[in-house]
Amino acid sequence: AGAGDQAAIAEIAGATLFHGEMVPEMIAPYLSGKGGDLWWVAEADGKVAAFAYAQPEIATDNTWNLRAIAVRENARRQGLARGLIETVETGAPGARLLIIDTSQVDEQAAARQTYLACGYTQVAHIADFWADGDDKVSFAKRLA
Repeated sequence: AGAGDQAAIAEIAGATLFHGEMVPEMIAPYLSGKGGDLWWVAEADGKVAAFAYAQPEIATDNTWNLRAIAVRENARRQGLARGLIETVETGAPGARLLIIDTSQVDEQAAARQTYLACGYTQVAHIADFWADGDDKVSFAKRLA
């Protein structure tokens, strides 16, 4: 991802995951070369259609967390999410374990199925984590 991708990432995030206004603050350390966060984009028809954001977990031995991954609605079912997950798995330096957190809400059912199809195992379910009635579901995959 580059600085010119911020608007597209914010638009995708706003439509799928979280408030797009959060993107500039989230991506700033990556764009400035500070910190260990990594961002990737995938294109369809010459436009940014998906993004992934990962960061190493502090105080761990090369555990990474895929903090966000999202695909534009009109670009789904083209393998972009799977491709980005594979890119994170191979592109996160020294990654030994990759964690993905999501929600149990119906809107995230396809995401949960994608993680399972990519070889991830559900390792945790925390009730009311994101908000009352919105549970956190965690997946993990050993990479090395």
